[in-house]
Parts: sequence; C-alpha cells; structure tokens
Amino acid sequence: MISDLFLDKMSTFPGRIPELPGIMIDKLEADASLNAFFISHDHADHKRGITDPNFQEFMKCKTSQRKIYVSPITAQMLLNREELTFLHEFIIALELDTPHEIRIRTSCSAVLSQSDSPLVGRNFSINESETIEYTLTVTLTSAEHIMGSVMFLFEKTIEPKVANPLFRCLYTGDFRLTIDEIRSKRCLQDRSRSGVPCAKVFDAVYFDSTWCTPRNLWSIPRREDVLEELGPIVKRHLAAKAENIVCLYTNYNIGYENLLRWLANFSESKIHVNESRLMLYRGFPGIQDIFTTNTDCRVHFCQEGPPQTYRSCERVRHGFKTTVLRLKASYMWFIKACYINAETSTCMRNPRFPNEYNVCWSTHSSLEEIMDLLDYLNPSRACPNVVDKRTNETEILDLLRRRATTPKAWHPNHPLDSFEPPQLRIQAIFPKKLSPKKFMLDSSVRRDMSSSSDEDSPEETLEERLRKKGRLAVTPKPRKTITLDHLRPS
Repeated sequence: MISDLFLDKMSTFPGRIPELPGIMIDKLEADASLNAFFISHDHADHKRGITDPNFQEFMKCKTSQRKIYVSPITAQMLLNREELTFLHEFIIALELDTPHEIRIRTSCSAVLSQSDSPLVGRNFSINESETIEYTLTVTLTSAEHIMGSVMFLFEKTIEPKVANPLFRCLYTGDFRLTIDEIRSKRCLQDRSRSGVPCAKVFDAVYFDSTWCTPRNLWSIPRREDVLEELGPIVKRHLAAKAENIVCLYTNYNIGYENLLRWLANFSESKIHVNESRLMLYRGFPGIQDIFTTNTDCRVHFCQEGPPQTYRSCERVRHGFKTTVLRLKASYMWFIKACYINAETSTCMRNPRFPNEYNVCWSTHSSLEEIMDLLDYLNPSRACPNVVDKRTNETEILDLLRRRATTPKAWHPNHPLDSFEPPQLRIQAIFPKKLSPKKFMLDSSVRRDMSSSSDEDSPEETLEERLRKKGRLAVTPKPRKTITLDHLRPS
C-alpha cells in the first residue's frame, strides 16, 4: 500500500476544455484550430510539447497570430531558458487580478460527450464543420504553488455581450491555498449582490488533484507551521560551530522559493547555487539577490541530479558527515511516516544519519483544501487534473463526495455507493495512562470496570441490558462465551 504513494504525480490534463474551443492550457500542440495557449507555471508537465520541433515550426509560420499567455514571472522564467529562445516573440505576459479580453476565432468546436465514462467532463468530439467566434475574458490570480504560478478564470461571451457569461470556469493548475485565501480573491467574488460578497456561479472547476487519492492524508501541515518547527533545528546547528552549514535537497529546481527566502533571512547568509540555477532566477529582484555562486556561504542549494545522489559542491562534500545539516524537502516521506505514527513531526531526523532531516514541504493542496475550494465555488462540474494509474476520476470525486454534508451538482453520476452525510464518530474513553490494547488484554482491569450497579456493563448484550431493566420478560438463550484466546491468531 505504501509503495503506491510514490507513483509519479504529473498533470494528466489533456489541454482542452470542451466549452472553450480554440485554446489549449498547459499543453502545446501544432493544431491549426488553436488561437491561444496558456501556461500556468514553469514546470515540465504544464508546458508539454513546448520543445517539440513540429510546434516550433507551427509557431514560426508567417501567417500565425497565435500567442502564449502567462504571468509576468513565468514569462521571465521562460525567457531565461536558452532552449526557448524561438518563443520570445510569442510570449505575452498578463498582469494578475486584471480581466483581459482575447478574441477567439476557430474553425472547430468541441461537443461534450454524455457517456458514462469515468473520464468526467473530458470526453468530447471535434466538429470541424462550423466557425465559432467568441470573446474570452481571462483573469490570472496567484496559485502559490511556485514562483509565478497562477490559476486561470475563463469567462466566455458572444456578441452582443450580456451581463452573465455563457460559460465560466476556473482552471487551478497546481496550487496551494487555504480557504481564506480563496475567499479573499476578488476575481472569484460576485459583488453584484447586496451584503457579503459570495462566489460567482461556476460551470466547471478543473482542479489540482495531486494528493486526491485514498492513499494520501486528508490534511497537510501548513508551510508556516513547518518553518516554525524547522527554525530551532537550523539555529542550533549554525550556532554550534562557525564552520557548520546547511544544504537543501529538493526534487525540482524551482518551487521552493518561500523556503529559500526563509533560510536566507534566518541564517543571515546568501545561498550558494550552481550557474544553471542562478540563470533560472535571473531578473527577479528579491529572489535573485539571495543567490550567489560563491561557495563561502552558510546555506547551499547546489545539488546536481536527484536528491538521493547527494551530489553538491566541494565544500558540502568535504563536510558531508560532520558540518553539513542536510534538509530534504518533500511531502511523500511524511505520508509514509504518518501511516506508522500519526503524531509524526514535520521535521524528522533520519535515524541512520543524525545530521539529516526530512522536512514536510508540499506545494500542492490537500484533500481538505480541495474540498474547501469546491464547497465554496460549488461548480456544476468538477474535473481532476492529476489522475494516477491506480485511480480514476470518478474515484477521486467520490472520495471528496464522502466528506460532503449535502449532495452537490459535481458529485459523480454513478457514485461508488449511495450518498450518506458523514456521521459523528463515537470514540471509546479509556482510563488515563492505559492504552486501548492494554485495556483489552488486561483481565484485572476488565474485572475492576465490570459493574454490579444498575449501569450497563460494556460486555452485556442488548437482551441482557433490557432484561436487567425489566423491559424483556423472556429469558434469552445463553450466549457462547468467547475468550481472548479465540481472537488471537494461531
């Protein structure tokens, strides 16, 4: 079961939304029917096809008026990549939290399928016999996944414009936001009604379902709480010796900017990075300033290759087992550890290596945060953007449905079981300093707790309780006594 947690968690979103023909999101293809491309952030699984030679030739066509729309920070990150030099003239940076109108004209439309396939809201056929024109209003808002990551609010209208769009959907990309942060976003609020602002009416939400499987935890520690626990560990190590340093190991080159800023401020030191990482952050005041290629730093972010290889600069290698505090930022280890111990610390020391800590760091929303998002927006359709090999979309939606208090329009048409609101859990109360296991096995405790009064004994059947209280006249048949020895495996 635990091994299932470590499957690749990459976006499986096909790039198209049926009601929005002519555009593609987080995927780039050489398709003549496409007018516009949107990239939510600079991670490989959200810009699939961008280095495809066919796509490059497609964009270079003289008659092409197609553009790639991104946030200003993502635009700079793409421009910093040498392999994407050919795209510079096609990249358009859109300011955040501001509506932008884009005219879409396409020769085909997508018709949503009504089949009972588990691919909820994904099955559609292409109709190339008609030309469609519409105005697409897109608003970008911060997703707090990595630097520059955004969510796209799409609103489709046809001339003449009307007050309410024909179709409205939110594409979250990858995100990590609390419900309070979601509610504070003005672009999602309907301010036309009097009183407290409420959410707009949404036809669809395409959401980050990276951690939406039964094998994951319902909630994830907040990054602020993790830093609060990490602080004393880093402080103690740096204060012990002047030559002590900290080295951060991660699964990706980008996406840990909040953690890096915190380390730089906390240690009052710049961070050593290699040349390639320095190039990625070129042109970003506030983050570029904390990096240096000088190895004489107390914090290092200079790993090369996967974190398990521990390949870093010479100074880190020299003091690997003595002066280096190794921090491995990931969320996957935390899931595994919580299956063994629910009280797992967010910063756990590796028992094999005293100078190494696993740090719980997630840039994706938890099941709880996804549920809060869908409860607030209450869309007619909800579509997971990440589906692994062992879970289909219906199972993901059904997992969320099980936590709902009322039926929702986005709940799957064929749930795995009928809707039942969650029930209050009744927990057993055990004597202080006595575990449930000991309570079951210690016969002396059971004798002490057996009642000779009118109170019900925990070992009495319903018939015995009713008979004792005079509500059952017939003497029940004697029940078979089952000892604990019967319950122990042979």
